[in-house]
Amino acid sequence: MPVSNPNVIDAISEDRATQEVRLTMTEHRDWSDDARQLEDLTLKINSYLWFVESGQLFEHDPSYEGRQVRFDLYCQVRPPDALLNRLSALEGEVRSHGMSFTVRFREEDGTLSCLELR
Repeated sequence: MPVSNPNVIDAISEDRATQEVRLTMTEHRDWSDDARQLEDLTLKINSYLWFVESGQLFEHDPSYEGRQVRFDLYCQVRPPDALLNRLSALEGEVRSHGMSFTVRFREEDGTLSCLELR
């Protein structure tokens, strides 16, 4: 499910190297409607925060209790520079809840990169 559907957790996985629990969200749109997409992303992040803070994540898998949680946003294309401040603000909001937030995107050559926020 894409970012446009805030009622669904797109994917839950475990980073075996760090032991972090990763809640993944995907953005397939090209950022041509960035205001709408940021609104959708904000709603999605709020849903993910609620999922963790309400205890539903730990009901889903009790072994996740006490582990660091990271939200990963995977984008089909790199978000425009004009959105970096807003994405950094969202990262700060997630961090204020004791979790982390990363933005990953595909380069033109197909490699996966991570956007530096803060």
